[in-house]
Amino acid sequence: MPDWMLRIAGNLLSTPAYAVVGMLLVGRWLKLCSWFRTACLLPCTTKVEGYVDSFVYTLTQNEVILTNVILGIAFLSFIYLSFRHFFHASPEK
Repeated sequence: MPDWMLRIAGNLLSTPAYAVVGMLLVGRWLKLCSWFRTACLLPCTTKVEGYVDSFVYTLTQNEVILTNVILGIAFLSFIYLSFRHFFHASPEK
């Protein structure tokens, strides 16, 4: 992707760690489902990739592209599965 698209995606998908921790604590306090916890943790995956690339192992351009594709598929599949679960659930008999 071009740099401007990566910046937009980074701004939309990145969340400060304290906000994620706060949402997880509030979710536990309100006894929300595992879908909520997964939705809270998904934006952290982009930060983990950045930390690994910066501090652990320098990723090549192909590895970064592959990682971004995998993360994109994970986000899209979560959105699809959660939409199907909450809006197209079969009624109880």
